[in-house]
Amino acid sequence: MTLMTPATDASRLRRPALCRALQWLMPLLCLLALTWPVVGRAALVTSIEVERAVWADPTGEARLEEVLGQAFQPAPTIVARGYQRGATWLRVTVPATAVAPLWATLQPLYLDDLQLYSRQRGPDGRLGPWTMRQEGDRFPFDQREKPTLNYSLALDTSATEPTVFYVRLRSTSSHALYVNVRTQNSALEFEGLTLLWLGLYLGIVLVLAWMSALRFFVTRDILWAMNLCLQAGTVILTLFYLGVVAKYFMPHA
Repeated sequence: MTLMTPATDASRLRRPALCRALQWLMPLLCLLALTWPVVGRAALVTSIEVERAVWADPTGEARLEEVLGQAFQPAPTIVARGYQRGATWLRVTVPATAVAPLWATLQPLYLDDLQLYSRQRGPDGRLGPWTMRQEGDRFPFDQREKPTLNYSLALDTSATEPTVFYVRLRSTSSHALYVNVRTQNSALEFEGLTLLWLGLYLGIVLVLAWMSALRFFVTRDILWAMNLCLQAGTVILTLFYLGVVAKYFMPHA
């Protein structure tokens, strides 16, 4: 004769719930595994190969006219200089291309002050004066040039000669900067794939949170409640980091 205890009753209740959760979780994991390579491939195929060079301004006071004469050093795809009091200047050279329109995308989103200096071409093809456009997380989303998750700015490129623009970074956070050049369509497609990946991720976290809540109500184990809070915190941080909160919930903040 088998004795029934509260522990065995709770175990019997948990097993069907766990099986049902796994039935939802496994397809989501499979979809995520299939989608992630597509996102990575899109990022590699649709970006334009550019030349990057960096110069550090320790004072943070240098003007563009002074910067133009400085000796820039070749830079990697992602410039990471840690925490700095001054400014970081990145020179980006786009090769001659007939592909248009092109956008410069700037990441990550938590950077305080980003300034992009570029020159527009007139009807005769001649370059005009340098103009500055500003982005950063201290500006509301609805003031951005493009309503995209990442900072996106249109470029005026040429099919016969390279195009050069400069990005100045000054931030209280780490000086990590990634500047990429894409076609307008590919930038929008990449954002769509990012949202697709985010939806799959949120689906998985929702299942995990539901499992944690169920375990807590059955066992009254505080660790499951803490795990539920961890899942909720992870979702909130992800939405802020990807710019979803700024775009859809706080566009004026």
